[in-house]
This record gives sequence, C-alpha cells and structure tokens, in this order.
Amino acid sequence: MSNPGKPSTVTTRWWWIRHAPVREDGGCIYGQKDLGCDTSDRVVFEAVGKILPRNAFLASLPAGSHWFAAIDEPAPGGESFMDLYNRTTGAIERINAERAGRDVIVVAHGGTIRAAVGLALGGLPEKGLAFDIDNCSVTRLDHVASAGRGVWRLPMVNQQPWIADASHNAMHQPAGPEVVPPATKLA
Repeated sequence: MSNPGKPSTVTTRWWWIRHAPVREDGGCIYGQKDLGCDTSDRVVFEAVGKILPRNAFLASLPAGSHWFAAIDEPAPGGESFMDLYNRTTGAIERINAERAGRDVIVVAHGGTIRAAVGLALGGLPEKGLAFDIDNCSVTRLDHVASAGRGVWRLPMVNQQPWIADASHNAMHQPAGPEVVPPATKLA
C-alpha cells in the first residue's frame, strides 16, 4: 500500500567507468590527443560488465583529466578543473531531470569522475580531487530527490570488480606503460 502522506523519492543511479588504460602516452599526460585504449584484458571488462545494470541510459559527458595546478588555473590553451567541474555538474543536473529514477552509465576520464564526486560531496570540487580513479574502475553516485530537494549517496568509489575474480591471478596494472617487476631469487 502506498502512503499518501509520505513524500516519494526518486533515485537516479550514476555508474561512472573510467576509460580503459592508455599505453601509447609513455606515462605522460595526453590532454586532447585521441589515443587508443588497451581493451585486451577480457577478465577486467567482463567483471565490470557483471556489475553494471541492464537497460541503463548511456550518457556522453565532456572529457576531462587530472589537474596538477590550482583548481581555477587553466592549462595552457585549455581549461581549469573548475571549468570542467561546471560543465560536468551542468550535464549531471540536466540528465538528473531528464532521466530521473534511471540508471545512467558514463564512460569518462578520471577528471570528469572526480568532478562528479566533488558534486556528490556537497558541491566541493576540490574534495573530488582527493580520490584515486583507476582505469576501468566503477564509481557509483546515487542522486536521491524528494519534494524539490536532492541529496547524494556514494555507494562505491574506484571499485575494481576484477580483483575478486579468482581466474585473474596476475595483479592488474591498469594505467601507463607495462611495468615488469624485477625477478626475485629465493635463497
């Protein structure tokens, strides 16, 4: 039975996935270059796919990256983290209104996901920069709206579902060029 006196809530679940690792960058920031991603680790992608909802809305938001300067200092010829934050939060607010109560999947750069986390932490963009967002990780932010008021929950940040898969014995190294650990010798 429904309770007419109780306000109804609508939860929009945001599933943020950081893009696959880029290995062509030599470990450098690649900015707006369109470099290929390494999608060869089947275990990682199957594990991510298992936790994502079916029939979700797949959003496309502006790309961003991590900033190594003050949040309001633009990169040469580029934008500041605050510019990215404002673009990202504007898109989130629009999609929250258009797709209320749905699952929304977004594949984005780490900076964009950090901006979304900053929004969920009370509109404090600098707080989002404190989080690691690894390649292929899943971050879920829930927007709960009721009677003109919205709040955020952060059920998971930087979740790496492939780690729990026993068939994936090697330690996954998701970002940057491949690093081969030094050989160890037992005496």
